[in-house]
Amino acid sequence: YQQILQERGNDKQFVDALKEAQRAWVRFRDAELKAIYPERNVPLAYGSAHPMCECGVLAMMTRVRTSALS
Repeated sequence: YQQILQERGNDKQFVDALKEAQRAWVRFRDAELKAIYPERNVPLAYGSAHPMCECGVLAMMTRVRTSALS
């Protein structure tokens, strides 16, 4: 994301659109995680491995997004 911003920094229309798209993606990512783990704020709702599982989902989603941006 930062690399794209640096490469295309002189194209204000593109940068504005990319920033808007990225903000939308972050909202989607957070909503998707909430859908997968609806009780994620309840202590031990998913067991002690939950933080690791959640990080795995976030990592996978970030890899997909990074691939889409490149």
